[in-house]
Amino acid sequence: MGKRVKSHKPDLLPVEDWQKADEYIRAVGGIQESINRSQVQAQRRIDKIKEALAADVAPRQAAIKMYVRSLEAFAESHKTEFGDKRSRALNYGTLGWRKSAAIHTTKKTLDLIKQFFAKSMRTLVHVKETVNKEALAKLTDEELAKVAARRQGRDTFFVEPFGIEAADYQK
Repeated sequence: MGKRVKSHKPDLLPVEDWQKADEYIRAVGGIQESINRSQVQAQRRIDKIKEALAADVAPRQAAIKMYVRSLEAFAESHKTEFGDKRSRALNYGTLGWRKSAAIHTTKKTLDLIKQFFAKSMRTLVHVKETVNKEALAKLTDEELAKVAARRQGRDTFFVEPFGIEAADYQK
């Protein structure tokens, strides 16, 4: 069994004067810049991996498109064998046609809905209101109680590893 590690508040660095405070601000800026550089480097590696993946799967996606177009041509030429059905189940899958519809809108659609369907607009337009918890955090406990909200304490976090080996995702 591993050793229990308790979460605790970190030690504070001494800030003797404004010059030291300014040095700490400079240090924070330097660390943030270092983080930004690391994120840029990681994003470049991710982009290269995505490019390699796209190149790797492109021939297979092209093959899928070729199979689908061929099957569609075959099904179209054998439409009479479908009878009243729109699809046909085979050993390895189903092919056929299904009804579909798409709604296309323009930039004026929302304004026109408001104009023509003012009374029934709520059913045609999604309006989502949510509570701004960041703003609520600034209220006093008494003000929170008035709006049926409250601040809640948190339990202290700890980790207790069992000493098992890490998973090997390379297999």
